[in-house]
Amino acid sequence: MHSCSTSGTGRQRHTDCFGVFRSDDHRVVNQFASIGESYKEGTALPVQQDAGGHCYPVGVAPTAGRLAGLFACVVALVAGLSALCGAFSTVMPRLGGRIGAALWSPGAGRMLRRLLTVCGIGFALSGLVGVIGWLAMP
Repeated sequence: MHSCSTSGTGRQRHTDCFGVFRSDDHRVVNQFASIGESYKEGTALPVQQDAGGHCYPVGVAPTAGRLAGLFACVVALVAGLSALCGAFSTVMPRLGGRIGAALWSPGAGRMLRRLLTVCGIGFALSGLVGVIGWLAMP
């Protein structure tokens, strides 16, 4: 990275760092590549460049972080579905009971419990790998 610039204020604040992108085979060199994160000057990072010249971090830490986010989204989706069923049961007990019986049958409950267990374990492991990878990054 050669330099970083911050634009905007408050929640609209965004930092872009600029530097040289050099492909693994050294055939492609972009003197003005940018990445949307802040790094110290002189930092070398493994990145992938898109057609517009913007770079995205690659490697263990970013991939594990994205995977942890995916697992967290599945858990949040199930929690939202449970809250929706609970709201229907509170407001309209008969309809809520029918919806609950349809969605939470014993077989579906066992499958959902297994899914949540796998997602919880996946979230924990991906998060741990992501944190370790992030700490190991320069």
